[in-house]
Amino acid sequence: MPRTRDFDCDTALDAALRLFWSKGYEAASLAELTAAMGLSKSSLYNTFGDKQALFRAAVDRYEQVHMAQALAVLADARRPVPLRVEAFLRRILVARFGDGDRRGCFIGNTAAEVAPHDPHMAARVAAAFRRIEDALAAALEEGRETGEVAPDADARALARFFTATAQGLRLLSKADADPRALDDVVRVALSVLR
Repeated sequence: MPRTRDFDCDTALDAALRLFWSKGYEAASLAELTAAMGLSKSSLYNTFGDKQALFRAAVDRYEQVHMAQALAVLADARRPVPLRVEAFLRRILVARFGDGDRRGCFIGNTAAEVAPHDPHMAARVAAAFRRIEDALAAALEEGRETGEVAPDADARALARFFTATAQGLRLLSKADADPRALDDVVRVALSVLR
């Protein structure tokens, strides 16, 4: 009879995600991962596979939880489109200055550290950025239809611009940027919607 798990997979995966997010893939040792997850090495391997498979599962978890929350802000039809885009960008500032988060974007970190050496992860990162871009483009297209965004605006180009702006804000926040400087970036970026 197979042995039942005496731990919650999502809780363990969340712990691995936090460690990968704060330290990076290479710097997170197997000993640190097992300690953070509260698992033995054999339980980690039996449940998640090797370190690379665990990292891929952590990317999945990030997309399911953190990215989904950010994209839900863009899909909130109760708010005007410019306010949705602003809320999407300001979430980054709140994370950085609200709780001292200097981890940046997990997908952005993965793009810098892992994607150049791992074609599978490069494709995953590209798909994640496309998902963000698509959510922004959908909101901006809606804004064009409602008159909240200029009717001749290129929603796709704007979506790409805001995707890049969000990643830039995350990167700057890792470098301990001045809150006023980051606020300036958001303010100027939003000016393209006027």
